[in-house]
Amino acid sequence: MSQPRQSRPPRRFDERWRLSRAGIVNVWFYLDNEFNLSGGRMILRGTNGSGKSRALEMLLPFLLDADRRRMDATGAARVSLDELMRTGAQGQSNRTGYLWLELARPGEYLTVGALVRNSQSASSTKVWYFTTSLRVGEGLSLMSATREPLSRDALTELIGADRITESAHTHREHIRTLVFGLPGDAGRDRYDGLLQLLHTLRAPDVGNRIDEGRLPQILLESLPPLQEEALSRAGEQLDGLTETRLAQRRLEYSYELLKLGAVDSRDVVESQQSLLSAQDSYERALSSLQIAVLRYLRSTGTLRVDPTAGSLGVAMDRAANKGKAKGDEPPAVPVQQPKNVPPVNTQAVNF
Repeated sequence: MSQPRQSRPPRRFDERWRLSRAGIVNVWFYLDNEFNLSGGRMILRGTNGSGKSRALEMLLPFLLDADRRRMDATGAARVSLDELMRTGAQGQSNRTGYLWLELARPGEYLTVGALVRNSQSASSTKVWYFTTSLRVGEGLSLMSATREPLSRDALTELIGADRITESAHTHREHIRTLVFGLPGDAGRDRYDGLLQLLHTLRAPDVGNRIDEGRLPQILLESLPPLQEEALSRAGEQLDGLTETRLAQRRLEYSYELLKLGAVDSRDVVESQQSLLSAQDSYERALSSLQIAVLRYLRSTGTLRVDPTAGSLGVAMDRAANKGKAKGDEPPAVPVQQPKNVPPVNTQAVNF
């Protein structure tokens, strides 16, 4: 009698940054509001128009990607920082506000924020992004004693000039490496995929769309675009398939001529060799494409493979290590031979 399988406790990643607090200072109708995120989670409740969606649009993922064009949770691009700063200004001709997010992990805190300044005379809004280990309310006060938002010069004096930037790209790259630990081109692709997922899932009607049976479409929209390498591999696969079909037709034609006595057996052998060569090229292109797609899905976080979770995980881990040792060449994989055709010599990685 087999022993009952014992369930393992869920894995925890205590070294990862987790949402701790968030806040909005003098933006829209928010004067100085702080949100506590218990265990990295928060529920906003309120009537329609009370500002639930606005709070989310101003905080996430904006403070992670610094993309002012995609703040609208509905995707309609109707929300802008200019409008958010004009609304609720109550006579402030040059309004200054803050959006901030606090991340925490054992023994460490990180504040990610944006200083927003709107000039009514210039009809423009400028943003400075910053990160600091100081905590809002504990070493970092964003409001003066007279309840005025801190100026840029005062903020720079507090956190240091190297911790603040006007470049959205610089801030995005800094968050990608500092918070998510995703360096390099592969990390950039994975981070883009993560942000795309956040933008898709934060839509207010996402729950209704799931109820309507549109979950596959939601997941499709959240996937990052395929890399050029994978698309090139797909093109090679299609070219190989066309070549294989032509070789198959040549073999069938030669076989019919052989039965009629119009050709000798050497022509059939040559046609068979041509077919085998085309099939070999096709199978290799297909194998390379599969490996490229799996690597891409893993690098973007769409496919999570644990090396201890079975043969697929072991194979992917072995393939990655071999690729690094051989200059990142795509490893060969076992191919399935077509029926009634002699086997083609190939090198294979044992899955």
